[in-house]
Amino acid sequence: MGLKKIIENLQKALDAKKNRTSRQIETIEDLLDRLERKKTKYQARLAAASGEKEKRKASRHLKVCKAQLEKGRAVLQELRKEVD
Repeated sequence: MGLKKIIENLQKALDAKKNRTSRQIETIEDLLDRLERKKTKYQARLAAASGEKEKRKASRHLKVCKAQLEKGRAVLQELRKEVD
């Protein structure tokens, strides 16, 4: 295989990695948006909850949403650094 062909294949591979990373970023952004909406929903449920059981359940879901949002944002930041 000639040098030109090797360079072309390498360029395709690098572009594929960049495209794959871009798709991952888009997917994570979409999931974070959905999770943010869920967080808002559970905040409203917590505010409207009347019973102790409802409050604990909404609070637990809210904690999970917050933790996952934090993790997702950290991963998203790292992926964006890779693309740049």
